[in-house]
Amino acid sequence: MLLLLWALWSLPPDTAAASLPLVVLPPFFRPNATNSIVVAAAKSKYDVVDIHIEIRSFKGNEASVVLVEKLRSKKAGVPNSVSFHLADNVENAELTVSVQGHDRFYTHVRVSPDVAALHLQTDKPAYRAGETVSIRALPLTYDGNVFDGVIEFCLVFELPTHLLYGQWHVLATPMPVNKHVRAEHKVEFLVKDYALPSFKILTAVREGQPLSSTEITVQA
Repeated sequence: MLLLLWALWSLPPDTAAASLPLVVLPPFFRPNATNSIVVAAAKSKYDVVDIHIEIRSFKGNEASVVLVEKLRSKKAGVPNSVSFHLADNVENAELTVSVQGHDRFYTHVRVSPDVAALHLQTDKPAYRAGETVSIRALPLTYDGNVFDGVIEFCLVFELPTHLLYGQWHVLATPMPVNKHVRAEHKVEFLVKDYALPSFKILTAVREGQPLSSTEITVQA
């Protein structure tokens, strides 16, 4: 599944737009996944250019080089796709693109887990104090596959005996957490003091008897 892409660029006050290369990026890079960018040289006096791409990742004060690639003899105006793998526990990344006859392109890119949707479901809609809540979870990536990373929440937990009644919710956040990207998913359930109705259903089916004529007795 393709991500929505946009072109990111920044222009100094005295720089013409045509002097920058075209760089198309996803809204964020995904850790422990293959990411792609598209680079193209703008139409200029150079019909064939060299393109130099460098990507660095950051975790706290630590920086690592993710990609250094030089594309030689590329035709101006033709898009070039470059793919790379980003490791886990990366907080953000920076991208530098240098193209012959163009100003240098530089930008920071956010990093967020590859979770497009996280479907959560409780085993029933309402609970009483002290009951056990069970949760089913189905995390999906942007490609439609099941996410195999870490999601921090508990699938089974017990409600306290003394609590506040009302609407409760469970939050699930893919790890690692990026403070710049909100990626919370939740499911809600009701906590109240209720009593199940007491009733009994009696039925008997004789051999050969059609079900349409079977009698059912409900004692409440």
